[in-house]
Amino acid sequence: EVIKLEIQVNKLRELMELLKPAVPKKSTLNVLAYIRIGNGKAVATDLETMVIADLPEAQEPMLLPFASIAEMLKYVPGNATLKIEVKGKTVSLAWDGGSASYPTEAVQDFPVLPEMPTRAEGSLDGDTLIAAMLAALPYRATEETRPVLSGITLVLGSPLEVAAGDGFRMSHQALGLSFPLEEKIMVPAHSVVILGHVFAKTPRTPPTTGFPDTDNYR
Repeated sequence: EVIKLEIQVNKLRELMELLKPAVPKKSTLNVLAYIRIGNGKAVATDLETMVIADLPEAQEPMLLPFASIAEMLKYVPGNATLKIEVKGKTVSLAWDGGSASYPTEAVQDFPVLPEMPTRAEGSLDGDTLIAAMLAALPYRATEETRPVLSGITLVLGSPLEVAAGDGFRMSHQALGLSFPLEEKIMVPAHSVVILGHVFAKTPRTPPTTGFPDTDNYR
């Protein structure tokens, strides 16, 4: 079976830049060095954080080796169209003037997004929330021996609060935001960094054919 996809180089570059922080540079699982595309989505994960972006043209699932393709794209014109084919354990890319092939892995080996039933939902001002979370990062503990202090705490409710501390210093911010669920949740520091990256790279006005869908959280 041959799986095919056509995509503009610039769009693939933007997609990979968005997913980049969630692709681990080193991992005991080789499959994490790949991004999964298919079912209208592109996914990257380091097993702590999963980044998912809309990619409507990608319906058939495949894995793309992140580092190899990111390096290759530096030398391909942005307005070129890439033709991607996966056959067995090989992914081939061709464009007007060149081609490249790389080994790939079985799609079924890529981590699956866990079932997460919705208990509450609401719209929040992302600029305010993410800025507060990033500002709290310097106050968290960095030692692995104190995992409960190594993340950012969100106190959901009204008002929504952001807190962090290392046992000596503490940051606490009560935001002018509210969420329809009263609960405390801990967000890993690396996940906060990735969230800041994704939010900064996401267009303020979601394109009609682009990614990701940001209507619900901007």
